[in-house]
Amino acid sequence: IPRLYPYQEGQILIDQQPIENYSRHKLRSQIGLVNQEVILFPGTIRQNLLATYKGDLATVKDEQILKACRDSGFDKTLETMPDKLQTEVIEGGKNLSVGQRQMLSITRLFLQSPKILILDEATSNIDYASEKLVHKAMDRLMNKCTCLIIAHRMKTIESCDQLLVFRDGKIHERGSPSELLSQESYFSKLYHLQNQG
Repeated sequence: IPRLYPYQEGQILIDQQPIENYSRHKLRSQIGLVNQEVILFPGTIRQNLLATYKGDLATVKDEQILKACRDSGFDKTLETMPDKLQTEVIEGGKNLSVGQRQMLSITRLFLQSPKILILDEATSNIDYASEKLVHKAMDRLMNKCTCLIIAHRMKTIESCDQLLVFRDGKIHERGSPSELLSQESYFSKLYHLQNQG
């Protein structure tokens, strides 16, 4: 979707237009991405939060950043940091927990306000308590944009409108979570297996 490489078959449409009709810059400026692995660099929390900001950095006020932190729930982490937004981040974010790094990544999106949000295994590496915080933040974000969620954890996809279940590289099933759970579907089997533990 961000046109990092060409797709092999079919078409991808946004607002009924093929994605090739949009410049890469315009397309990518409207897409927010949360990966399994969060990329952080040496610098302050503030600098890391603004790393993916698409606007004029000189115009961003601390109040705007703090509002994004409250909206995402990252403010609770920020309150524990000695220098708040000026707290230094070690390369790779090694002085933050995996959950804190993921919340920082999601807070970036609250600053960006993307029209399309892609979550690629965003909760796969975090503990249960952090996962709950991430889900709350993602639910708030998902109300404002179109979301594509790639996930193995069933909790991550329970609130989706439409699921595409892949098996052997092909779409195996399609429907809402409730539709697929009410059938003897592959998804239903996976869901119940995962929720037994």
